[in-house]
Amino acid sequence: MHTALLYPATAPDPQLPLLAPPALPGAWLAQPQQLRLVVLDGTWRKSRKMLYLNPALQQLPRLALHDVPAGRYVIRKAHAPGQLSSFEAAALALAQLHGWSDCHPAWRALMQSFDHAMAHHQQLQAQHRAKVQPPEV
Repeated sequence: MHTALLYPATAPDPQLPLLAPPALPGAWLAQPQQLRLVVLDGTWRKSRKMLYLNPALQQLPRLALHDVPAGRYVIRKAHAPGQLSSFEAAALALAQLHGWSDCHPAWRALMQSFDHAMAHHQQLQAQHRAKVQPPEV
């Protein structure tokens, strides 16, 4: 089993100096079932801090996503194109590693459950707004 960090290639940040990660061996990508992905779940700022504070994470080869679609996450707004929620990034990584197209049953099931969660969140937000909004007089 091989371990890689699911994290984009990042530009150097003078405030958070990081070691350059080792290259991801191509042979690892040929056997995705032998690859364990570590996914940092948090805001971009918090994930950078987690990476900075953990030398073991810095030493992992990184898997960066390619051809990143627009995110569907509605709880927080992305600050830049290509920023996805942790769930979306993990699902896209699985799709890329296993060669799934967007019509593959596993991909569709993952995204369907994600879309359902986002719709449920929006419904709860609407109910909350309706409760706290004062009645019109």
